[in-house]
Amino acid sequence: MLEQALHAHRSGDLATAEATYLKLLDSTAPVAAEAHHLLGMLCSQTGRAEEGLTLLRHAITLAESLPRHDDPPLLAKAWHNLGLLLRQQGDPNAAVSAWQQALAVTPTLLPSLQALPPLLAELGRTDEALAAYRTLLARQDDPAARLAIGQLCHLRWQDTQHPDDLQAARSEY
Repeated sequence: MLEQALHAHRSGDLATAEATYLKLLDSTAPVAAEAHHLLGMLCSQTGRAEEGLTLLRHAITLAESLPRHDDPPLLAKAWHNLGLLLRQQGDPNAAVSAWQQALAVTPTLLPSLQALPPLLAELGRTDEALAAYRTLLARQDDPAARLAIGQLCHLRWQDTQHPDDLQAARSEY
C-alpha cells in the first residue's frame, strides 16, 4: 500500500496519496515512519507547513528505533527534509541543525552536504561553511563549492588580512 501511495504522490494524485498515507500512519514501525515522512512532505507541498513539520518530526522519532540498512536510511532522509522545510519557513539555524543531524546519520548524504555550506555562509558562520564545503569537495568535485571556498577565504582575508587565508583560497583551485 505504501508503494501505491508513493506512486500516486509522484504522479500528482495528491488526494489519493494523502488518503493512503493516512491509512498507514498506524502501521508497523517501518511503514508508519515512512508514511509520516512522506505525508509530511506532501503537506509541505500543499501549503500546510506546520502540519508537515509535525509529521516529519514524528517520522524522525519513529525512525530513530529502526535499523539503518537502507542507503540512505529513512532517518537521514527525514532529517534532511525537515531541514528543507525549516529553511523554507525562515528558520535557518534550525535547518542547519537538521542537516547536521542528517549528516550525523549518513555523512555522505549528498543533498545535505550541498545544502549546508551555503546556509552556514549566509549566516556568517564562515569557518563552519569552509569546513562543510571541504567535506562536500571530499565527496565530489564541485566547481561551485571551490568558487565559494575561494570567495569565503578572500572575504575573511579582507577582514583580517591574514596571509594564510589567501593561500588557502589559492590552494582550493
